[in-house]
Amino acid sequence: LVVLPSAAIAAYLGAPAWITYACLKSDQILKCFVAVVKVNRYNWMKKLTRIKLVNWHYFGNETIDVNGSFLLSGENASGKSTILDAIQLILTTNTRRFNPAANEKSKRDLKGYVRCKTGEEGNTYARKNSVISYVALEFYEESKDRFFVLGAKFDSPDEEAEIRRIWFCEEGTLDGFSFIVDNKPATDEQFKNNGKKIAYIRSTKEAKDR
Repeated sequence: LVVLPSAAIAAYLGAPAWITYACLKSDQILKCFVAVVKVNRYNWMKKLTRIKLVNWHYFGNETIDVNGSFLLSGENASGKSTILDAIQLILTTNTRRFNPAANEKSKRDLKGYVRCKTGEEGNTYARKNSVISYVALEFYEESKDRFFVLGAKFDSPDEEAEIRRIWFCEEGTLDGFSFIVDNKPATDEQFKNNGKKIAYIRSTKEAKDR
């Protein structure tokens, strides 16, 4: 109820374009803000430093530096909502509510992100056969002078099967994780943190309490 009116007022008053854009995206920004507050339990000493996306919609294997404040900007379908949804997913463990893209009529869902939904007739998903995806967030906790990573691994055996999801919370930085092995996303057995097996969290409730 406030997004469009605030954006309209900003445009009418001749505010800079970035302010109008921020008003349009205020609902997404607020969701991420609330998620950060909830997960960190008001502890502002944990800073998001990097984001890892493997087979997440159009992102094949990307590491995004976040250290400090940053602004997501770009044209429609450039991936802004895709990144925000990835952050929101890991912080809240909610795999059912995603932000609608400005140029898409249908709602986004987890399978659409993992298999890369195209919306093309006769070619619903860009990724075929079995697909493995990773989304991970690297944090720095100043009070303990340590890095840690929150993330999730998603397995989609085929287009019809339900996606299997497992979560993890590990000490260290993204550099120590074997997300890719032999040019392919790592399997459960291959995925390691500095050579050690990942302690997977298979319960969503337990993952939410990390």
